[in-house]
Amino acid sequence: NVIENKIHMAIRDNAANMGAGNFTSLGCAAHTLQLVINDSIFKDEEITILIKNCRKILSHFKKSEQANRYLNQFQEPSGLPKHALIQDVETRWNSTYLKMERLFEQKVAINLYMAERGGIDVSTVEE
Repeated sequence: NVIENKIHMAIRDNAANMGAGNFTSLGCAAHTLQLVINDSIFKDEEITILIKNCRKILSHFKKSEQANRYLNQFQEPSGLPKHALIQDVETRWNSTYLKMERLFEQKVAINLYMAERGGIDVSTVEE
């Protein structure tokens, strides 16, 4: 078979069924890192609660264009860049990191928004 003579090793997802082929394969290092980080992060209850609270805050702004406009109004007087908030993707640990970094960057504007427009309900998430 021509293709078998050209492929010496395949990089694959780490799912068990992915290694069932007839050629040598190696699990993807990035996928392995993703699994290790997710396992580590979500074993810590405090971090899990923090991430859930952040997702509730982001959800508020994602659902409301008006909320985003108000947030933008608080950015400039606070000397903050007019950056949009970042929604994370649960299967990509770096998106969770980028989300948290952006929330921290925009903390002053978010706090001003909450003080003037009313709080964002995170009471259903354990503190």
